[in-house]
Amino acid sequence: MDQPSKSTVDNDITSTINKIIDSIKSNSKKDIKIIKIDKDHSIKKSIDKILNQLSKSPVVVTGYANSIQKLISIVEIVKQKQKESKKVIHQYNLLQQYKTTFNPYKKSKHFNGVEIIDLSSQLKEKTTNDITKEIVKLNKEAEVEIKGEKEYKLPVLLVLLSTNDDIKSYLNEDWTIQQ
Repeated sequence: MDQPSKSTVDNDITSTINKIIDSIKSNSKKDIKIIKIDKDHSIKKSIDKILNQLSKSPVVVTGYANSIQKLISIVEIVKQKQKESKKVIHQYNLLQQYKTTFNPYKKSKHFNGVEIIDLSSQLKEKTTNDITKEIVKLNKEAEVEIKGEKEYKLPVLLVLLSTNDDIKSYLNEDWTIQQ
């Protein structure tokens, strides 16, 4: 069975988020900007982008798995800056779950954006340790075939920020209001 890639998971999650937001847009007739937060994004640039957009229309800040911590930090800083500017901000949260066999927490070996593949193991003679590793690998493959792939339940967080509260009437009951 082929493992889904990070880009496949990103695309699936983005598609789901777009459907949710498109529904709110069509009902409310408001332009809502979606800003995706990734663990590699600059906090300062993200804050500036959100504040700039928030002055024009509501913003949905999204992230999943290990980018949620950064998303929450960014949202809290945006709220603090709005408060310092004496501007009211309304926050609505939606927590979803995405099931996949892709492990987003696995560290990959990269150098300057290029994946590093170690081929040295193919050049040396097989030792007892190598044979043991192959047996363990075959056992794991057999276990996967019997039990199925490990399933990860990735949290997906959407935070809708707005300068007025008229948008809440267009949100379903899954959204929570942050006071």
